[in-house]
Amino acid sequence: MTVSEYLKSKEHDLEYIKMREREEQELQKRNEAFVIESIPYVQDCSRFDYNIKTAWGLANAKSINPELIPIMIKYLSDLSYSDRFRECIARSLDVPEAMPYFKDVLNIFNKENNDSKVKWVIGHALSLLAKKQDEVDIIEKMIYDKKLGINRSPFLHTVKKRMRGEQLERVLAFAREDPELKINLKVNRLK
Repeated sequence: MTVSEYLKSKEHDLEYIKMREREEQELQKRNEAFVIESIPYVQDCSRFDYNIKTAWGLANAKSINPELIPIMIKYLSDLSYSDRFRECIARSLDVPEAMPYFKDVLNIFNKENNDSKVKWVIGHALSLLAKKQDEVDIIEKMIYDKKLGINRSPFLHTVKKRMRGEQLERVLAFAREDPELKINLKVNRLK
């Protein structure tokens, strides 16, 4: 049975219809809560001429006013916001203007609970911000820290873009033997 055939078979199933209505209502509530939660951030962004409706508004920006980065860091570090909201902020930090804030993002990453859904995304932002050799060295140490679990996998981006020579070989040898990182070597086209 194809998906379309299955859905057609459910067109008159009252139980299924009620379940879908409940799901739609729940999604609507979550989206409304997200928009409300985004209001202070949206207002702060508007001071810098960014006309966005939610926190997702800057998530795919190629460039951001550097003066906005400290505000983004403030919101990202505030654990009272939802994971979804903070994930948007972390994804928005994937811009060159955020590179001077590597240590701030690192502090947020280190304070984040290991099983938080946001930690991986913050790690991804961190991996993109690491430019200087001392920052790349910090990423290397974090790759070896097995307590970070799967949250280490975004750091393979740094391996690919910033590590060379002996450091690169050392990290790749480790990652090939680590079950959580090994699978991500292929994703990052590393061998």
